[in-house]
Amino acid sequence: MAERDVNNLTLRELFNSAERLTRELIEHLEQGFLFKSRSLARLVAATPGEPEYEQIEDLTIRNQVDDLLKSEDFTEQLYRRLEQYYRAIDENVTRISTGG
Repeated sequence: MAERDVNNLTLRELFNSAERLTRELIEHLEQGFLFKSRSLARLVAATPGEPEYEQIEDLTIRNQVDDLLKSEDFTEQLYRRLEQYYRAIDENVTRISTGG
């Protein structure tokens, strides 16, 4: 089901959607993005001479970087959608409070 245009939503629908997207963003950051980021940091932090260092291939690092970049793209998409909802909420509240 396609999402409705934020300009056609009621204020209640805007708040509900913004809350849902906020939860989705938090869950993604905590369970996806940060996990991938930490995994990559541990991978590249191996130092020469350690057994793990000798087993790391360039392809492994490239794949993990690719996963992290895809996760970052998804984070950015969620953030932009959320920003639209926040902007629409602000406009609605301003219009209501000024009587316009």
